[in-house]
Amino acid sequence: MRSVNVFEALAVLALLAADASASERRFTYTYESTVLAPGERELEPWTTWRAGRDGYYSAFDERLEFEVGLTERLQTSLYLNFGAVTAGAARDTSTSFEGVSSEWKLKLSDPVADALGSALYLELAAGPSRAAVEAKLILDRRMGGLLVALNLSGERAWDLGVNPTEAETELQVVGGVSWAVTPALAVGLEVREVNELAGSEVESAVLSGGPAVSWIGPTWWATLTVLPQWVAFKGATHGHLDLADYERAETRLVFGWHL
Repeated sequence: MRSVNVFEALAVLALLAADASASERRFTYTYESTVLAPGERELEPWTTWRAGRDGYYSAFDERLEFEVGLTERLQTSLYLNFGAVTAGAARDTSTSFEGVSSEWKLKLSDPVADALGSALYLELAAGPSRAAVEAKLILDRRMGGLLVALNLSGERAWDLGVNPTEAETELQVVGGVSWAVTPALAVGLEVREVNELAGSEVESAVLSGGPAVSWIGPTWWATLTVLPQWVAFKGATHGHLDLADYERAETRLVFGWHL
């Protein structure tokens, strides 16, 4: 029997890792350009915990996503969105159905085969008290076990619970770096800057960042990011932080199951 060469074994593991990570996410805030193959489907529950404002504040944002590949370059998703907030001295809790979202992602180039991976993203959201449209430019690059990704996004939202309806504009720059320690485990860092605009004026600008860890199983995957607030460039209310409109930290966990 021929002995297995160490380098051959490592090459096989690398190929398995590449195949396994074709649709799995290494980040929870930063999107990648890859899409599901035609007919492939995934179910993805999201949980985001936001905690720490002026006074007691704890909120859970829950999303349930059903994702399907349509063509080699196009995938779509449908989300159900829910929320729960506990705040104030009395720590009263309110829960709500936030509405539904429809996501479309078009892959333009591949992060491995091409010099740079790229995709366009559009999300439409509608609920009892809010409607929004969000667009992203997704850029990424895979070099062996290293993944680097950057998203530029803009969102226009309308508060339907007031009369007249109020509109808000949000611009984000989100990026991440991740390294595959093993075919199953990847560790990295995500950084996000959020800018809220009132008309053409920047009303608040907050920078956050923290570790991202992902694990890939045979038919499932899980990714966790912890994103503490670093600094408020504009709109600080508590030292160098903005704790009026943002939290001290966000923690997001996303699971994915191949159906």
